[in-house]
Amino acid sequence: MAERFMGIELNARNIMLAIAFMVGTYISIRLIAFFAAFLTNGIFGLVVSAAIGLVLFYAFMRGRR
Repeated sequence: MAERFMGIELNARNIMLAIAFMVGTYISIRLIAFFAAFLTNGIFGLVVSAAIGLVLFYAFMRGRR
């Protein structure tokens, strides 16, 4: 029987799966941060912010009816 850590069996398959999840999480966080910085930077960020604000205001006003 393999050793267990936090109720998870430590075998090669589970260790590789854990590493894959860590790498996937790292890449997704970096991508989200890149797009967040891109969408909120410069004149393009101003346009995106205005568009999102307009959509949120529209949704708010529809909810008040």
